[in-house]
Amino acid sequence: MKKKSYNGLISASQVKELLDYNPETGIFTWRHRPAALKRWNVRYEGQSAGSRNTVGYIILTIFKVHYLAHRLAWLHCHGEWPQFEIDHIDGDRANNALSNLRKATHQQNSWNGKSLVTNRLGHRYVSFCTVMNKFLVQFMQGKDKRIYKAYFDTIEEAIADRDRMAAILKGEFVRKPTIPVDISGITVYP
Repeated sequence: MKKKSYNGLISASQVKELLDYNPETGIFTWRHRPAALKRWNVRYEGQSAGSRNTVGYIILTIFKVHYLAHRLAWLHCHGEWPQFEIDHIDGDRANNALSNLRKATHQQNSWNGKSLVTNRLGHRYVSFCTVMNKFLVQFMQGKDKRIYKAYFDTIEEAIADRDRMAAILKGEFVRKPTIPVDISGITVYP
């Protein structure tokens, strides 16, 4: 294969020519390149492709262009670039197994995210209202439209309500509940 100048996007056939993708593990490996120098094939053929970036995504560089591995996985399996965001179902940005990837809108993708580092309680959608001296559960749509708001005396009640409402409002894109349950089935709070 000749080295070509790409205008940002590589085709599915080119990805399949350069890389093997295991949909069960989500790992890309470099294929043999007949036109490449022998030392390239000795060094890279069969080796895992890509590396983790500073925010946890796997990045592959092909002909000096950086690609997100989960988007390349979608291209490899579906034959076209996704026209939407790709959500990692388990929240692990390095897990690019096909069963862990799904298409999502930007808002749906953000629902499956982690708590912000500025969140003092460590629970998404739960905060403490000092005016009411209660725990507040609220869900917003966009930056200025509140779609749910409720106050609770304890954080345990707030977390339970948050998990219940998240399942109703966000459906399959909700992050798994953060309330751990012990073996006997009794709810245990951190």
